[in-house]
Amino acid sequence: RKTKKEKIQNNLSNKKPIQIELMDGVEQNKKHPNSFHIPSNEKKSKVEVGDCVKVVDTEYGERFWVIIKEFITDELMVGEINNTLVGNQPYSLGDKIFLTMDNIIDVHDEDYENWVKENHPNLIKKGITYDENDNNPKNNDNKKTG
Repeated sequence: RKTKKEKIQNNLSNKKPIQIELMDGVEQNKKHPNSFHIPSNEKKSKVEVGDCVKVVDTEYGERFWVIIKEFITDELMVGEINNTLVGNQPYSLGDKIFLTMDNIIDVHDEDYENWVKENHPNLIKKGITYDENDNNPKNNDNKKTG
């Protein structure tokens, strides 16, 4: 019987999406409504193929951006990891994962761009990205700026 890591490696080597432990943002928001903010259901319902959303890997404690590649159902999607990960995960930039609407904790849209411009105007440069919980700008030309 294959271990979880072996299953992940097998799917990755076959270019198949993998299932990882992602935070349920809705549940986290219910527990901490004043400090853990998530996009509205309306905003999440407008997410389309090609949009960039943020999720949290609970096993490795890392937030990262994912580009939506496919909708399997209205709730279940396949996304591609869109930034370099800093943990020791067996998956990385460019790998495909499964996610649900409840896993989305942020949407990279005009509102997000405006928030970054207002709160961190010195970080708006080509190739520089920013994660408010990381506090470290990163060079990453593969990711949308902001």
